[in-house]
Amino acid sequence: MAVVRRSNRSYEFLSASDGFLNALGRNAQEVIGRPLAEVFAPAAAVAVEDLVRRCFAERRKQRARDLECVAPAVVIMDVEVRPSPSGCDQEVQLRLESAAATQVALAQLVGSLFEPTSSTAGSLLYINDLNAGVTRAFHNNLTHKVGLSNAFTNPEWEALSPPEDNIRVAEFARRRGQTADGDYFTFDKRVRDVEGGWRVFSARARVFSRNPDGSPAKILGVAYDSSGFHVVNDALLRATGDVVRAEAREREHLGRELHDSTSQLLVGAQLMLGSLLRSDRTDPADKVKLEETSAAIAAALAEVRAFSFLLHPPDLKALGLAQALQDLCTGFGRRVELPITFRAEGAIGRQQDMVEMALFRVAQEALMNVHRHAQAKHAEVRLRQLRNQLQLDVVDDGIGMPALAGSAPSMEAPGVGIAGMRARMANLGGEVLLENRNPGLAVLARLKPVA
Repeated sequence: MAVVRRSNRSYEFLSASDGFLNALGRNAQEVIGRPLAEVFAPAAAVAVEDLVRRCFAERRKQRARDLECVAPAVVIMDVEVRPSPSGCDQEVQLRLESAAATQVALAQLVGSLFEPTSSTAGSLLYINDLNAGVTRAFHNNLTHKVGLSNAFTNPEWEALSPPEDNIRVAEFARRRGQTADGDYFTFDKRVRDVEGGWRVFSARARVFSRNPDGSPAKILGVAYDSSGFHVVNDALLRATGDVVRAEAREREHLGRELHDSTSQLLVGAQLMLGSLLRSDRTDPADKVKLEETSAAIAAALAEVRAFSFLLHPPDLKALGLAQALQDLCTGFGRRVELPITFRAEGAIGRQQDMVEMALFRVAQEALMNVHRHAQAKHAEVRLRQLRNQLQLDVVDDGIGMPALAGSAPSMEAPGVGIAGMRARMANLGGEVLLENRNPGLAVLARLKPVA
């Protein structure tokens, strides 16, 4: 704590405690008897002088946050000015508090309000007053990086972003009005910083208060600079895209080999067996074994043709996911002699190539499992665009999966195929759940799009 005295020419330090001096990194000779402008960095000195001036005029406590108190070695401090407890109208008390302690308290508050939000360095807490069109940010350096004060208007915020991002966030704002109390919503937004570069701000927020008509009045949120994450994520997406394209080429090659080579060899073997079965010289006892072998080859041939079809997906890029799934159900069902229906619910728009391919592969794998294991008489594939997620359901009327305990949706299931489906969806931030029905099994693949 320090005592500041009002003199004719300025505000000067009358005394300073050791804690105050240590916080500033200065000794007594550099502070006591000197005006504020010689102790604080220029920008901070103006702010502190204003606090002191208002404290003398109003005779009540004044406070400022996140002031850069020392230059060139910047120390971020909270500054508080109080009237002198002795009643002297020419003196005030000046206190410094490390912003780090407040930042820890803020992090704890953010964690309690937005759990399970991961802790992110440099996050800020903000309140968006929708009625006034003003956002107030608390304890942050992020808004300063883009040239905004701790209180800024919506037009000021929108002016820093490209039009396409503002259009997307406007759609987010529309959906935000439908959010129930306690629910979170998220968005990402590119913002031009003071150096001319682009930063990505990510936010997680909830409705804090509502107007009498039920519309949101104030939004409470936490935001952070996610630019580094997006750079890494973009690189991972490009790498994932390369892997997906390589996988597609390999699948196509394998499918051609199965169709043009393996299946033809099986057809040849089946023709030779047929010739032996029709021959009068074949022993009747051997004919039974030949018939069994012929039936096994026929089953193998059907399996190879079905698998070859799965390895040759329809042109997703040209058809879109919904039509490609329709063709899959029709073609695969005909080859394995299983009725498969397809339904698309909601406005199914085009998705990213990786999203469409992942959902298509999940449908392929799930239908192959139905064919091999379910003993089903019918299957259904549903693609649904819900309000906050894209969902693919593959449901059959077979024997279900006894390994699942109960009928509740579960992440636990045996088999490489299920693990592969789950891995595809996890790469895109989605999930695969299994649910026993009565009868049958439902495979539920879900993706939550980011606003």
